Parts: sequence; C-alpha cells; structure tokens
Amino acid sequence: AMDVTIHAEIMDLLLELCASEKMGLILITHDLGVVSQITEKIVVMYAGKIVESGPTQSVVKDPQHPYTQGLMRCLPKLGSDKSSSILYPIRGRVPPPDRRPDGCVFWPRCDYTRERCKMERPELRQIPATHTWARCHFAEEIAASIWSGRFLRSGLPRPWRSPRVSHFVTEPPCVPSSAATSPTRSATSTPAHSDGS
Repeated sequence: AMDVTIHAEIMDLLLELCASEKMGLILITHDLGVVSQITEKIVVMYAGKIVESGPTQSVVKDPQHPYTQGLMRCLPKLGSDKSSSILYPIRGRVPPPDRRPDGCVFWPRCDYTRERCKMERPELRQIPATHTWARCHFAEEIAASIWSGRFLRSGLPRPWRSPRVSHFVTEPPCVPSSAATSPTRSATSTPAHSDGS
C-alpha cells in the first residue's frame, strides 16, 4: 500500500545491495508485476504446497498450473480501458489446514477438475515443453487460449491441448465449471480473490 515511486526506489535499493554484496534475494509477495520484472526464478505456492516453479519468464508467459493461470488471469492488462478490462477471479477460498481435500488440494477451485484430481494427489513434475515444474495431472492439456480468457470472452468452443495431436480439439476432456464463465469487471490493481491469496 505504499506510494509507487517509493516502492520502485526500495526495489532498486534491494537490487543494488544484491549486486554490491553478491547476495541473493527472496521475495514473498502477491505482486506478480514485481516478480516478473526483477526475479530470475519463481515459485508459486497454494495452501502451503509448491504448485509451480521455474524461470520467471517461462512461468509468467506460459503458466502450467491452473492456480498460476488464475493468478495471471486476475491481473489488469496495461492499455485496457475500464469497459474492456474484465478480470476472471479464482472462485472459492483456500481451505483451512484441518479441512484440506483429498487428492489435489486445488481441485475444489479448479475449472478443469476430473475424478483423478479428487482421488490422487499430484506430484510436482517437470513439464518438458516449458522447462518448468507443475503439480497438476493434466497441465499439458489446458490450452493457453482457455485460461487467458480469450475464449471466455468470445463464447467460442473451448479448445483443449491434445497430447496426441498437434492441433486444438473442441471436445474438452473435462467440463470447466460455469464459474469460469462469469467474469467480474474491475478497474483495480488488486488481485481479484475472495480470500486475498
């Protein structure tokens, strides 16, 4: 909640200290704008677990986990006016520590949940195409045009990345929830989460 100029000066000072003292810097933040500009590696956590990690630019440009995709979809876009700046919030809340669901901890909020997600906890695994790591059974099958909101706005059939063919298929392996098609208009720069995460 600090002034943007002061914020930039503090970040510049931290980077100067890193260079002069030859030290590393770990930022814990919800500000993906800062992370994407000054870090080399990013680790995204949800409910105390790493859900995605890798080189910052790879994760920001092509996120593989639905939670990371949701975070990116919640960011206001530069150059957009208020009427065209539609943010798609991540529905629901982070579950309390004593009521974590079986299987993937994110499945109750995920738009791409299948039965396997509810039964089997995914391992953090490398995604060969992006050289990142993600904790999702079906990361390779979610097309960027879905999570980016382009198809949410257009009303066109939702394309899915098919692991067996090089083109998009319009028959989804699972049906995204209707919550993903209910955009929220916002002109604020605060991530659109009901729980602040």
